[in-house]
Amino acid sequence: MIWHIFYNSSDKTIVWTANSGVNDSVIARETDAGLSYITVEQDDLVDASLCVVNSSEDGVALKATFTPTISTITPALESTVNITGLPVGTKVYINEVQKATMEDTTLNITFNDPGFFTLKLQKTDHLDYEQVITVGRYA
Repeated sequence: MIWHIFYNSSDKTIVWTANSGVNDSVIARETDAGLSYITVEQDDLVDASLCVVNSSEDGVALKATFTPTISTITPALESTVNITGLPVGTKVYINEVQKATMEDTTLNITFNDPGFFTLKLQKTDHLDYEQVITVGRYA
């Protein structure tokens, strides 16, 4: 099966794909809009949420999976949560608000309020990762 893939060349994210209905005028319109274009022959579905265009821009690769090590997901108030194993360039969100972009592979977070906090990690060539952190008042 031939897949038509339109993507951002800067970060290789796939914007959309199709396996039919793509003609020269569609290709021209999308490239004029700033997207890059390749065709790939493969039987498996090319899913934009699971794939990126590879570095040589002649095929696709599956997004990597985050495998962080988190010291605790139930910290006491004002204690530190250590997260290691993050790739440089990872965007860190707490409750949907971006807090940092990783310049190193280790993150230390101190929570000053009790409650439930959703930690989300995002990087272009990785699947998103989410973990709920429950901060409590412990004696």
